[in-house]
Amino acid sequence: MPFLEKLNLSQNSGKTLIFLLLPLLLLIIVFPAAYQPEQVFISEYHDTMALMMPELFLMQNPIALWDNQWITGFPEIANLNTDRFYPFSFPLSMVAQNIFVINLILLLNLYIAYLTFWKLGSLLVKNTNLLMVFSLGYMFSGVLISRISIGHISFVYAMAWIPLVYYFFLKITHDSELTTFNIIALGLSETLLLFTGGIYYVFFGNAILSIFFLYYLYDKTITKSKFYALVASVVLFFSISAIKIVPNFLGIPYIQRIDLINPLGDGGSLENNFASFVFGTPIDNVFGSYETMALIGIIPILFAIIALIWGKKQITVPSFLAILFSLIWADGGRILLSGIHLLPLVDSFRNAGRIFGAITPIVLLLSIYGVYILEQKIKNSERFEISGEQKRNIIFGVIFLFIIKILELPWIAAPSLEAATATILIFGFILMVYLNKTNITTLKGFFIVSLVIDGLILIKNFTILDESVLIKGLFISISIIAVLLFLNWKSRDKILQKQHFFTSLLVVGILLSIIGNISVLQPSDPHLNDSPALKIIEKIKQEPTDTPQLWVYEIGWPIKHMDFTYWMIQNNIHPMRAFYSFLPLYTPPLALNISNMTYFTADYIIDTAYLENGNQNLPDVTFKVDNISVYRPENVLSNAFVVRNNKLVPVKFEKFTPDEVVISGQFLSGDVAILKTAYYPGWKINGFEATKIADMAGLTLPTDTTKITFRFDPLDAKIGALLTVAGIIALIILIVKRKEFEQMLQKMDSRTDVKKFRKGKKE
Repeated sequence: MPFLEKLNLSQNSGKTLIFLLLPLLLLIIVFPAAYQPEQVFISEYHDTMALMMPELFLMQNPIALWDNQWITGFPEIANLNTDRFYPFSFPLSMVAQNIFVINLILLLNLYIAYLTFWKLGSLLVKNTNLLMVFSLGYMFSGVLISRISIGHISFVYAMAWIPLVYYFFLKITHDSELTTFNIIALGLSETLLLFTGGIYYVFFGNAILSIFFLYYLYDKTITKSKFYALVASVVLFFSISAIKIVPNFLGIPYIQRIDLINPLGDGGSLENNFASFVFGTPIDNVFGSYETMALIGIIPILFAIIALIWGKKQITVPSFLAILFSLIWADGGRILLSGIHLLPLVDSFRNAGRIFGAITPIVLLLSIYGVYILEQKIKNSERFEISGEQKRNIIFGVIFLFIIKILELPWIAAPSLEAATATILIFGFILMVYLNKTNITTLKGFFIVSLVIDGLILIKNFTILDESVLIKGLFISISIIAVLLFLNWKSRDKILQKQHFFTSLLVVGILLSIIGNISVLQPSDPHLNDSPALKIIEKIKQEPTDTPQLWVYEIGWPIKHMDFTYWMIQNNIHPMRAFYSFLPLYTPPLALNISNMTYFTADYIIDTAYLENGNQNLPDVTFKVDNISVYRPENVLSNAFVVRNNKLVPVKFEKFTPDEVVISGQFLSGDVAILKTAYYPGWKINGFEATKIADMAGLTLPTDTTKITFRFDPLDAKIGALLTVAGIIALIILIVKRKEFEQMLQKMDSRTDVKKFRKGKKE
């Protein structure tokens, strides 16, 4: 039996249409750059382009396993951040063939976030007004908008689906709805989450669900049938997503971060974590505010506290434990429990505060539950006194938070104004409730004062008073309030009644947070069409060449010259350096010594550092374009080459594709054949497994031959694809046999009940 009555939007198609169209209207208001003719990103372009650049290759080679245009060759199957299998991103960019389509893709995923949180909220309430307001609050929350602003697009994709993963998990475990649909939907939601490329949130989301699962196991809510239903979902998830999981996992030893990560190098304190949610302030000084900005405002937090105190324990207890875990994790290296960041796999995670993206839906779910509880108490004229058990629960909760603070003491520092204020508001409200000083008057007073403080600090920290932000905020406010008034016109006279007064404050509080969040948005222009790379490429194309693909090495800092990377890839020129999160562990060197002669792997070396320091940084120059020096080495290794007795053997290219290169010539046993690409397991040369030679894929030929074939044929990709096919077959069988499967689950618990009855009777 569901916890509370569920929402059925189909009862009123007119309202449904309004609820579906309103977020689209607000997205148009907030992101006008997304549909204007100017080619700009609605996000900061460095991180956006870093994640989109490999897709330029995939647009032309959607089924290739090896990216021969990215960072000296990259195994696309092992790319942790790839969204290749995510249906709400890559297919759209492939069809559009335009890097700026990412603007519309991001808006689509924000809209998905609105829909998925609506679904999650419907677990607890049927009030469509609340669901709409909270769904908008999540769509424009700090965890999402800050990621839009900095260009962490895979995180946005992931956080769009996390509420749906939580929803179907709770449908099975909490609501006991063991339908085939819910089981399949949980597995597919997890698969979508993984396919987004937001690997952080696959871990964070499932860590939070593990806490719920362990509590329900302790509470004996998990029956045998629920356990096997969850197992079925997990099996579906791992099998269907194996096409990504297997290559990603087996490729970890051969992939490295482009920068070193100290898993204990950041983190905040308890009060800083509170301030992130209340005022949107960063939890540390290590990274920018966009990394830990979770701004949802003080009013939703107060409602969440109400839920934790007066709510049913099956929702509130595991939610509180999940929040505790998130607070501990967000402390990073500034808590005595920081060792959890050194566990395998997660030791490569940076920025502990990123977990806020996974816990925010839970906090907002508690908040929407708190609104329901408060409205019911006021409607039924119930007193706000707490029982002895609730007092004990408050004491235990505060003790847990106090223990966290004790564990932070070695790193204690004076709190900021925002951190101190957030802590005072939260614990002040808890104290008021604990002392049984809570009534309509004190609640109104506390909520109003908190909202005023919230507004003043947001004005202090954000550019809310900027003209463009004010105009957007005004349009957003008018739109939301107009819809609420229109849908509740018949009861407009009751808006200021007791139970609706607090809802009105909630709307104002969420509007404040939305305006604060959108104030950080700034469109960015990479000036791609003005790039000096275009003239250099034009000059390069005029030079004679006999190699299938040119390689370019830029000596400047890649993050400063992403326009060069973009245009090189667009023109089938291979940039050896680029700004990105991961790169192969083994990459070809810039130069090799063969027979006392230096051979370069790069066809051209470009002095992009000149654009940074104004100096001529190359000792040798072949030509200059706009005073940017370009050097073309005299001796350059071909894309594939053969060495015999320390001398190069002439080769002719018969085929050159990302996954297969074929050369011909007179080759003898003992010759060394090398493909100029990063070494990675899976490359085969004439059917033999390639070895690592000078960090490239090579092989000593066992026999004489006139043709050498380099083929990327990794076993992990085959295993993953095979398991995915098996998972899809299992999914089809489960759909066909759904009734039998559901009956089997029902019999599991009925048999258990019979055994318990017989045992009790015997005793």
